[in-house]
Amino acid sequence: MAKKLNIKTFFLLITIIFSLVSTSISAQEVMDDLTRAKLIEEDNEVSSFPTEVILKIAVSKKIMLLSNTNNSYQEGDYLSLILNKRLMVRVLCAKIDGQNCGIKLIRIYEDPLWIKAYEGMEVQVLRGDDAQFKIDQDKPEVAEEPIDVLKDLYEDDELIDSDSVEITDNKARLLKNDNIIGLSYGLLLGVDNENEPHNYGHWHFQWAYQMADNFWAEVLVGQAIIGQFPNDTLDTQITSMTIRFKYTIKAPFYSFVLPYVGYQSVVPNSPDVGVPYLGSKIEDLNKELDTFDNMKRNHMIFGVTILKRIVPGWFLRVDLGNDFISSGLSLEF
Repeated sequence: MAKKLNIKTFFLLITIIFSLVSTSISAQEVMDDLTRAKLIEEDNEVSSFPTEVILKIAVSKKIMLLSNTNNSYQEGDYLSLILNKRLMVRVLCAKIDGQNCGIKLIRIYEDPLWIKAYEGMEVQVLRGDDAQFKIDQDKPEVAEEPIDVLKDLYEDDELIDSDSVEITDNKARLLKNDNIIGLSYGLLLGVDNENEPHNYGHWHFQWAYQMADNFWAEVLVGQAIIGQFPNDTLDTQITSMTIRFKYTIKAPFYSFVLPYVGYQSVVPNSPDVGVPYLGSKIEDLNKELDTFDNMKRNHMIFGVTILKRIVPGWFLRVDLGNDFISSGLSLEF
């Protein structure tokens, strides 16, 4: 009887264990199904958000220009920019200009994502409350004091007076950025040892600043070493300082023509010029000094700069004028 009781008990225990395991497996399958459904729902939710492009980022990274393809946003809207299904930043729509939206950064959700932001990047945009957007992320980092009311936005001097101007699409300005730097190599007119006109190779650096729409002021600094000048035993260092005033004219094939006028000073430097040496004659020394002085130039200049865009931000440049004939590369920023 005891054996029969033990066998019954054994089978009863096996039955209970099998039921528990089956229930556990079923429960796990249900949980997995719910998890998959939730992920599918979240993916569908993210994919439903409109995709826009960051058109421009101000130097301070507080102000941006965002595309507004379907005219979905209005001034005063709070927007969240999403990258790789993760909240990147919280912004406020400050200004609408056609299909562009000027936005101001008010909160950084994930700094590693924000650091990678660049002009031309595609992001998804969540309009309004983002509290229901569930993601695993670190504690938000506040980029600046959050803007609580729309009035604060228009009382922000930085937004209205500086950065907002920088991101506004000014159609009158052909070259949108304020600064262009460049490096060129070309020919500088001088004289040879016989006081005859001669061109010398010359490196020069340029920096141009856009003072007003399409009006530029440019400074150029150049230097070269001329061997065997003003006699066969001397070398002379040539330094040029040039200032130009230019105006932008649009040309075909993503090019720009900038006529200019200005002033140039060319200064030679050779400490031993005119210094007597063994076997020197007074007439030879005087000729050296005359030749050396003829290398000095202080004169009005005019010419034209041609810029040909090769990739965004970079130009091939050619300068044709009575100061330089040169070519090189330029970068706008």
